[in-house]
Amino acid sequence: MRIAVFVIVLAISIALVGCEKEESKPAPEQQTTSAPKPAESSQAVQQAEQMAQETKEKVEQMAEQAKEKVDQAVEQTQEKAAQIEQKAQDMVQTATAALSSGQSVYDKNCAACHKLGIAGAPKTGDKAAWAPHIESGIDHLTQNAINGVGKMPPKGGNSMLTDDEVRAAVEYIVEQSR
Repeated sequence: MRIAVFVIVLAISIALVGCEKEESKPAPEQQTTSAPKPAESSQAVQQAEQMAQETKEKVEQMAEQAKEKVDQAVEQTQEKAAQIEQKAQDMVQTATAALSSGQSVYDKNCAACHKLGIAGAPKTGDKAAWAPHIESGIDHLTQNAINGVGKMPPKGGNSMLTDDEVRAAVEYIVEQSR
């Protein structure tokens, strides 16, 4: 687009310079020359029209090139946006799956004690009871859940759980207890 504007401004400048040259010629004191011959005038008009046509074609060519570049940039931007959107959707799905997995593990293995506070287990959702535990960090809480702590047996008594499943349950409890 900038190139097209530049070419148009250049063409106008050239035309104006030509006009200034004609205006700056001193007027003859006596008109001893005859008017330009029709053939010379016709030839000058043809040359001017040819130059105008060539300039127009160059402007159109440059405009087309600029349009192609803009189209390429738009296409690249759309592709990048689609990739970002896909990554965001994948992250949401992963987080949702982890949360639902954590809730499922919690419901089947942890809720028996943590829902009611049995054997001194902090109740899920009790912010005051969970605050000091949450401060120790997810990694620390996960290790306690995997290895067992206090009256809680390792992996909540279900040795079939993977460490990732235990972590998902811990994350679920923490989210519910913040």
